[in-house]
Amino acid sequence: MRVLYFSEALVPPFDEGIKKASWHLLRALQSSHEVLALTNRGSGIPDGGVHRVRANRLLLSAGLVRRVRAFAPERTFYFPTACATLFSFVRARVLATYARTPVAMVAFQPREYGRLARVLIPLLRAGPVWAQGEATATPLRDLGCDVRILPPAVDTEAFAPADETQRRVLRAQYGLAPDVPLVLHAGHILPNRNMQALVSLQQALQGEAQVMVVGSSAFGVDEALARALKDAGAIVITHYVERLVELYQMADCYVFPVHSVRGSVEIPLSVLEAMACNLPVVSTPFGELPRLFPPGDGVRYVAADADLADAVRQALAEKPVRTRSRVEGYSWAAAARMLIAGKPA
Repeated sequence: MRVLYFSEALVPPFDEGIKKASWHLLRALQSSHEVLALTNRGSGIPDGGVHRVRANRLLLSAGLVRRVRAFAPERTFYFPTACATLFSFVRARVLATYARTPVAMVAFQPREYGRLARVLIPLLRAGPVWAQGEATATPLRDLGCDVRILPPAVDTEAFAPADETQRRVLRAQYGLAPDVPLVLHAGHILPNRNMQALVSLQQALQGEAQVMVVGSSAFGVDEALARALKDAGAIVITHYVERLVELYQMADCYVFPVHSVRGSVEIPLSVLEAMACNLPVVSTPFGELPRLFPPGDGVRYVAADADLADAVRQALAEKPVRTRSRVEGYSWAAAARMLIAGKPA
């Protein structure tokens, strides 16, 4: 099947949730279909089959029209960086005009809609919207959108546990003590990720465990937060880490302290990656996580930041951990098949 796939997020490095998800979905589609992947950001990824086109913010471009019409897609997907905003719906309508097909939009994060958006979005609908959960889906359904739920996905081949020997080798490579428990968080070092909770966590666990925070390059780094983390004793990495799996593999626990809906996609990909590496997870009851992964079997939820340290201590003491088994049924290939079929399985 000929598939047109457009996303502003197809720009490396892929170290942020929406960028990662857009890339993985594309790769899964490419494995079974003829895909024309386009972006109007960056310089394209020739060896990944991603081509850059010149187009303005609304995708008005004669060159884009010609390229899409020549391809004659049978399915069209749009994965906007900003999720389902008013301008995303405008762009989807423009793409639908070019492609002469409905455009399925993928939106993994909720948005608020003002008066103008509430008037225009019902007029701009170009196809279904695939969301991860009800926080995104409910406001869009209220606007008359055809919203479908896409299950979570994670690459369980790339993200897998390491044995004890491998863990010790990795810790030596990264200059870490072999027997000090490592508590990991990966994501933006920004206020909406509740980094202050990790400052307090490191202070509470001083002498018991080491906190490591791996920042994303997508939205920059709040230098004051990075400094506060370092001053508390946390290890802070702000550069792109190509082998992120190694950090999961040498960790003993993963912590996700986010409260704000603007701080992450509804099903945080870093949590799924940590679970694929069989790490115990301590998280706020964020987004769709409690519905998909009820507490138990290595997953703990804390509503109050003050309870984070005790929950981490409990997680570090838990043996054995079976979080990997809870995500093994999810894959990007299954998500891609669902998108092509046009309906949940």
